[in-house]
Amino acid sequence: SGPGYLCYIYEQLILAGVELGLTEKAATELVLGTVEGTAALLARGESPEELRGRVTSKGGTTAAAVSTMETRQLSDLLLASLTAAVVRARELAR
Repeated sequence: SGPGYLCYIYEQLILAGVELGLTEKAATELVLGTVEGTAALLARGESPEELRGRVTSKGGTTAAAVSTMETRQLSDLLLASLTAAVVRARELAR
């Protein structure tokens, strides 16, 4: 299921990029490049929290986006989504 979740998030990031004025090609390249680069950094052993802290400047663009994600409770949405998947998996296992 994980690839499906991530692909949905990639799709939404690409659509947001287009909505904000990028071409679909440019938005796709930016999202995929960001994902590849982030995965490479995390593969070296840095934790997601450490990496996020390193790339988040106080009052900067990342801080603004993360603040919005926190205000809109993205963590709750993700937990609810994964909980729905677990519930459905248990139903299918019966």
